[in-house]
Amino acid sequence: DKTIALKNCRNVLLRDFKVLQGGWFALLATGVDNLTIDNLLIDTNRDGLDIDCCRNVRITRCTINSPWDDAICPKSSYALGYPRATENVTISDCYVAGRYRIGSVLDGTWQVFMPAPKGTHGRIKLGTESNGGFKNITITNCVFDKCRGIALETVDGANLEDITITNITMQGVTTAPIFMRLGKRMRGPQGRPIGTLKRVLISNITSSGGDRMPSIIAGLDGYPVEDVKI
Repeated sequence: DKTIALKNCRNVLLRDFKVLQGGWFALLATGVDNLTIDNLLIDTNRDGLDIDCCRNVRITRCTINSPWDDAICPKSSYALGYPRATENVTISDCYVAGRYRIGSVLDGTWQVFMPAPKGTHGRIKLGTESNGGFKNITITNCVFDKCRGIALETVDGANLEDITITNITMQGVTTAPIFMRLGKRMRGPQGRPIGTLKRVLISNITSSGGDRMPSIIAGLDGYPVEDVKI
């Protein structure tokens, strides 16, 4: 149930179009290299952009309303039959929201849910599918509106490292504004060691109107989150 599915592709440009009710994924890109996504408007019932096991990705100037799931979600699953990192990714100048009725962003009326959907989503999240890991990711100049905050999650034995997050404005965050989790769900091949979460730089974050929980940084006994600067 996907509007656009790409697998094992390279040199792909998606630009200047709109998606209404994109299904489970408005875009699922798996094993795609050299992917540019620019100026999309996605007003959808589940995920907006899922970037799985991809390299050299640029996501810019996108508006995504996804009240019931994630807006932009880099993953590194086992969908290719082997672990492959999602790496060299830039997400910039995007607006992600979880507060508007489906279709109202696309038609320009911006009708707010009253009350908001329980467990409002709409955020930017790395994980939770995390077999291959995440490397060299930059998230910058983005606005979050009535949705969950930024999440960095590695729970399936992968390394999540070298992440820069800067110049983010959030309003009405419904969960932790910043959530980092090194866990041991270990979905995927047996025998994988627990992963790592390290070398994360976060700066220039503004968050207001949050009412549920603080930011969270959580590792495991013997497996700490490392080298984080906020």
